[in-house]
Amino acid sequence: MSRGRIIAISTLVFVITIALTIEYRNSVEYADYYNGEAPNRYFIGDQVEHIILEDVSDLAFLREFYNLKYIQVQNPKSVAGNIEVFLDMPQLISVDLGETDVRGSLESLANLSQLKSLNLNFTRVKGDIKHLSALKELEFLSLDGIMVKGELSVISDLSRLEFLKLSNSGISGELTELGSLKNLTELNLLYCGGITGNIKSLNTLSKLQVLVLHNTNVTGDLSSISALHELQILDIEHTEITGDLNSEIQSKVDITR
Repeated sequence: MSRGRIIAISTLVFVITIALTIEYRNSVEYADYYNGEAPNRYFIGDQVEHIILEDVSDLAFLREFYNLKYIQVQNPKSVAGNIEVFLDMPQLISVDLGETDVRGSLESLANLSQLKSLNLNFTRVKGDIKHLSALKELEFLSLDGIMVKGELSVISDLSRLEFLKLSNSGISGELTELGSLKNLTELNLLYCGGITGNIKSLNTLSKLQVLVLHNTNVTGDLSSISALHELQILDIEHTEITGDLNSEIQSKVDITR
């Protein structure tokens, strides 16, 4: 098994309280220091809340950290493994594995009821987005360029979402299903050809700042989204959307069409 190094940081809210360096070889070993002394494995398992991965080929050892809440990567291309390990980690709050070589099914995430942020961009993870429908705490969801499918309707109840990126995926459904996501500030559906409906369905999303509908099958007239006063970026290239924004909004929006 390849030699790996993990930098683990135990955090309380935004304050870093403990820093540990952990060597991962055939088994998990604990090195470096905690207040000048080498800690034992049980103490570390209880304390570590934030971990940064590098040169890791198997994620199974993460089960050792039973208070782990935040997962990031130092060098995405050096990290691989199966996300099935998350079946045993319901305490997770943030998982950022974008552009790594991790694989597995979205079904492994179905029980992460405390999860607020999930980034799996350009990984080998696949499955149906329906497995995320119970993650009611999600605020950030980015699944760009992975083999996921499913209907937009299954995420219509994720009312805390502020950032939603499903670009280059197999997601389909009516745009109206997203009209209930009132906290959205960014919505990216680039190259989601299975997305249909009328852009007026998004007029309820008054906090929206970035809207990308490039290469979707969305139709309608831009005059129907006059309530989007926070809008800054709008991409409707290769769609059937026509018309113009009202003058108050148009002057401050960067439009690609």
